[in-house]
Amino acid sequence: MLIFNTSFYIDHADVEAWGRWTAERLLPEVEKAVGAVKVELFEVVSAESEESRVFSVQWRCDEEQLARVDDVLAELLKECSTVIGVSATHFSSIMRRI
Repeated sequence: MLIFNTSFYIDHADVEAWGRWTAERLLPEVEKAVGAVKVELFEVVSAESEESRVFSVQWRCDEEQLARVDDVLAELLKECSTVIGVSATHFSSIMRRI
């Protein structure tokens, strides 16, 4: 099993907009492209900042699904700064359970 993780750094003022975009656009579009894969959302509490909050969205998938998640996210993440605000940043990583 692989985990496709995308972490988002979101200004406090933009957290509500990020939550709406995630629920209404990000998660449905990935599910439409990949099918029903397990997805979990987390807030990273060890990285507290006065300016922003950190969130992690994780999809658990096999290698074929991972490639589709990567493809659809490439397009969706281009929207992130436009929809949420230019201060919203993100990075993705792939993890394997050991």
